[in-house]
Amino acid sequence: MHRTYKSVFLSFLIWIILFISIIIFQKKILITALFWGTLVWTGVLCSKHSIIQNVCIERIEMRDKFIILVNIILVSILCIAPMDLSPLWNGEIPDHRNQYELLADAILEGHIDIRYDDYDVRLEQMEDPYDPDARREQNIQYHWDHAFYKGHYYMYFGVVPVFLLFIPYKVLFGTSLITFHATQIFVFFSIVAIFLLFYLLAKKFFSGISLGTYLFTTSASACISFGYCTQAPALYCTAISSGFCMMLWSFICFFKAVYYEYKESRQVLFAALGAFLGALAFGCRPPIAIANICAIPLAITYAKNYKGKHLVRNYIIISLPYMSIGALLMLYNYARFQNPFEFGQTYQLTCANQSMYADFWAQFDLIKQINLGFKQFFELGEVTKRFPYLNYGGYLVTYPLMWLLIPFFSQFEVRKALKKDELGLWMFFSILTVALTTFASIQWAPFMIERYRLDGYYIVSIIAFMCIGYKLKTTDYCCKTAQIVEIVCICSILFSILLFFRPFDANFAILYPEKVDEIKRIIFNFFRN
Repeated sequence: MHRTYKSVFLSFLIWIILFISIIIFQKKILITALFWGTLVWTGVLCSKHSIIQNVCIERIEMRDKFIILVNIILVSILCIAPMDLSPLWNGEIPDHRNQYELLADAILEGHIDIRYDDYDVRLEQMEDPYDPDARREQNIQYHWDHAFYKGHYYMYFGVVPVFLLFIPYKVLFGTSLITFHATQIFVFFSIVAIFLLFYLLAKKFFSGISLGTYLFTTSASACISFGYCTQAPALYCTAISSGFCMMLWSFICFFKAVYYEYKESRQVLFAALGAFLGALAFGCRPPIAIANICAIPLAITYAKNYKGKHLVRNYIIISLPYMSIGALLMLYNYARFQNPFEFGQTYQLTCANQSMYADFWAQFDLIKQINLGFKQFFELGEVTKRFPYLNYGGYLVTYPLMWLLIPFFSQFEVRKALKKDELGLWMFFSILTVALTTFASIQWAPFMIERYRLDGYYIVSIIAFMCIGYKLKTTDYCCKTAQIVEIVCICSILFSILLFFRPFDANFAILYPEKVDEIKRIIFNFFRN
């Protein structure tokens, strides 16, 4: 066996043994073990003897696919295992983060509202129950971050995960699925999807890219796109992770239909499945489902290449999932709020009066959109005096991988190659998707927080991968450029790991500052020695 594969296999066994030991014996060393395990694995991949630097995507063999599989497992462990570390998110401390579990129970009981024994009747008697100041002044008891309408509590997060996971789990096992476990499932399948999607993109449009560059770029993109879910895995990130899981697999199906399938029936089948998954995204988190517009350029490409006689029929078949899922979601919304287009955002009981956002034009502020939009992309993360010293910033600032996006995309050769391969239009709609999700977050939210960037980060990562692929292609896969890309990918993964230790949103770092200090000492002592 080649020594590279021996190193890979040995690293894989060490990781599995270490992970099992952590779970059984001492969970508190999980983060440290993952940190150094990631460095060891990176060292294996970066070794000058590693053949992944000399194998391109178009010529990978079964052994190379094994390396990809190992990488998927390790990235999944890195993103998923730490989700269990904060008791405020893993269900150990009961609070409002179990709405998916409660809604599953409610639906199995035959109703769609969530019923509480401590219901305060004064809430529905208020002139404006959505005014947080009025609730505070009258000492009204209410359930945080629920939708409240005509005396009933509802979950305003998308209902699709309830039917996909929570109800089947309750029926099969007789107990509720803890919400953060659902996020773990969605994140795992999202990681698999992003590896597969990037592989399909690379194989079709820049197949000369090395296996090493593909692995580093994909791993970094996964950590960037799903890293925040690791810190606060329940409820909000359940909705977000389910949404981009649906959209990523939808993209895969559409790409298979347009670029990889040649039999018409299979093209329609994959496209219809892509439409079904894309439609489900609306029932997970609507801002993420905006990415369905990326199907438009693929539909145009399909029409240009189509040589049969039933194009209109095929498009009707493909559109049926959108219409059927859309109709069901509108019926669900109407049953709750007497409005087929209301998902519950207007009726939230939270830190701001969300009912004011029902009037679009009354709340539209162009200057606010420009300022916060600029902040979403270019905000500089504050450097802190406390470990890990980093902070979240804009899309193009926080992670080094994104620093390459503008200089690569601005080059004429890259844009020309994109246009030639018909991906230029898909790139445009991808950028439009990020712009629209940013607009939606600004328009219908009282303030901007990091998790809103997750709505677009996976799209930004796809855009960055395409720019990198075409940059390498137009420079004849220059080794020096590839090395730069891999270095910034390693830095991005390390940034993602370090940001886990930033105190934020009831995460591990807030609840266990002494453990963060202990990890800091371990890291610093290692480098000193």
